[in-house]
Amino acid sequence: MMEMKKEGLVITTNVSSLKKLKCDQIWLIARAGKEIPGTLRVRELAPSKQLFQRYINEWRFKDPEEWWHLYREQFYNELNKEEKLKPLRYLWKLVKSGETIALVCFCRDYRYCHRSLVGDFLRNAGLVVKEFSSKESSSISKYEQISLF
Repeated sequence: MMEMKKEGLVITTNVSSLKKLKCDQIWLIARAGKEIPGTLRVRELAPSKQLFQRYINEWRFKDPEEWWHLYREQFYNELNKEEKLKPLRYLWKLVKSGETIALVCFCRDYRYCHRSLVGDFLRNAGLVVKEFSSKESSSISKYEQISLF
């Protein structure tokens, strides 16, 4: 009897949790910031230069309730462009084949971060996505999922 391989998982987190993660690949989905050994930089899943600059210049020090809805709408629009869909499809295939992929960035609060929006997008595509806090156990199990991309 042939054993079916379980599907993987997407983990989203801040770079401060890297040492506690157990995963197959770590994708650094940040537009800027230092390179981190052991990660694959995937700028395509970061906000566009324009959106990133708008955040830096207009919103960074303001209450997120004032701007988050605008950021979220623009980033969701960006996620539907081929530049971002290509790596998302590749990630989807990896996870469906059993890989656990971590998407990390430098943002501290996932509630106001593009990684949560990428996670929502992937969740809607049928993947299990979990935000990992450095306070949690380093053991994240793999889950079975069903759905189409």
